[in-house]
Amino acid sequence: MVGKSVVEKTVLLTMISIVIAGLTVPSVAVSGTENLTVPYKDVPEAEVILSTSFEEEWVLDEDNDYVAPPGWDVDGICKSHQRNLEWATHYWNDLRDDESFYHLSHSGTSSACVWWSDGYGEASDVGIKQNEWLITPELDFSMYTSVNLTFWSIYYWNSTCRNHDYVKVSTDGGETWETVADLVHEEEWWLGGEDEGWEEWNHYEYPIVIDLSEYAGESSVKIAWNYNYTGEAGSRAIWIVDDVEIKGIPDATPPSVSIEKPKKAIYIGGNALIPFPITIVIGKVNVTVNATDNIKVKQVEFLLNNETVHVDDSAPFTWTWDKIQFGAFKLKVIATDGAGNTASEEILVLKFF
Repeated sequence: MVGKSVVEKTVLLTMISIVIAGLTVPSVAVSGTENLTVPYKDVPEAEVILSTSFEEEWVLDEDNDYVAPPGWDVDGICKSHQRNLEWATHYWNDLRDDESFYHLSHSGTSSACVWWSDGYGEASDVGIKQNEWLITPELDFSMYTSVNLTFWSIYYWNSTCRNHDYVKVSTDGGETWETVADLVHEEEWWLGGEDEGWEEWNHYEYPIVIDLSEYAGESSVKIAWNYNYTGEAGSRAIWIVDDVEIKGIPDATPPSVSIEKPKKAIYIGGNALIPFPITIVIGKVNVTVNATDNIKVKQVEFLLNNETVHVDDSAPFTWTWDKIQFGAFKLKVIATDGAGNTASEEILVLKFF
């Protein structure tokens, strides 16, 4: 005796064959998988993301509490300067060579500087403590495979020094910060010390180069130079930063994309009933896409006959095709990464209901 499920499947296939035989299928060209990449050289040249030598006049920042390079931010707890030295501020400020006793810029006539605090003019609860921040504008690393930060600096790296010269990174607008370097207390940054009178100082003898590639692909990045001192006994020193440059290697590798569902089968109620030479969908189906990238997939676009029906910007990339429709459709998906590289795949689908 033939099983009931076999009979049902036979009847269903017969009905589908009759429908397909009488169906006029429009001409729908299906090209399969396609990768569209931005033209590039074998080894893309690094692009400058940010560059400054602090020569521009500093202006009030967004919260109007300090002056900062245009577009940058300065924050902190200090508001004053060394006694009798107005240019030696306890917070990050624009130090010009013609204002001080020293020539402290690396190039030009200006640099970013924070002086150790003697407590003069500070609030009683601050005293000689410091937590001073110099913060870049928001930067977009989404189109790069690697990123390097380079700057020149004057800092004291003696192990008895009690202040910290942190370089930090934020990917959430400054809500949280990750330390990527402490120039004073990490031996890999104990550079220089060969200039007379500047023993145990990096007196612009070596640039600071920090690999920020772990943040490649992030669309919102801020870099900060954080001078921190909590008040314990010990030596402290100034920190000078100049000629900051951030470069990135553009991403020229396209993502990969494939339609995981529906495949060549007959689908009823979103489930594959049996394999079939073409894709047939009866009722609704959840279109599922697998998309990957060497950095990050920015979005996946779903199209029916070249018209966008859905855009998904986070995995898992899916779209519920629940509109009642009849006919042949070209289902196409396009994955795009942060650099604009794309990849696509398309299939022919017969849709009923």
